Amino acid sequence: QAFDQNKDGTLSREEWQAAVAALLPGLHSADADAVFGRFDANGDGFLNLAEFTSFFQAVNAAPPMAFEETIRLLQRAFIDNGLGLCESFQAFDQNKNGTLSKEEWQAAVAALLPGLHSVDANSVFVRFDASGDGFLNLAEFTSFFQAVNATPPKTLEETIRLL
Repeated sequence: QAFDQNKDGTLSREEWQAAVAALLPGLHSADADAVFGRFDANGDGFLNLAEFTSFFQAVNAAPPMAFEETIRLLQRAFIDNGLGLCESFQAFDQNKNGTLSKEEWQAAVAALLPGLHSVDANSVFVRFDASGDGFLNLAEFTSFFQAVNATPPKTLEETIRLL
């Protein structure tokens, strides 16, 4: 209620962003947006109390983890499975259209880390979908790996090995 600025009983996306900024100032806006999308069960662009509480009742599991930890876990899963960038992308691109949809991303993450909460996986997707088109292309997918690799490859051989 404190963040419902127009007192209409719902939170708009803008009111949600203001609330998140006040309560969690370090949270990236893309992550806040992903959580809003998850709460907004009917897709009307507003959060009502019923949507808010039903989301938390449905989750009823461990809370979503820190974004950086999610990225580290995913990176480790890729490495442990011996998957390079292009190889991974091609394996996950089930319909072979050159992009990963949210569904393809979720399926890939579920296969690599079955215990990872879908909210965490979606946060990673939203963060790296630089174009905001709802798909990850190879460049965006590559940026995911670059973000989690603290030190970039030093040689051409190391770069090729990543691919």
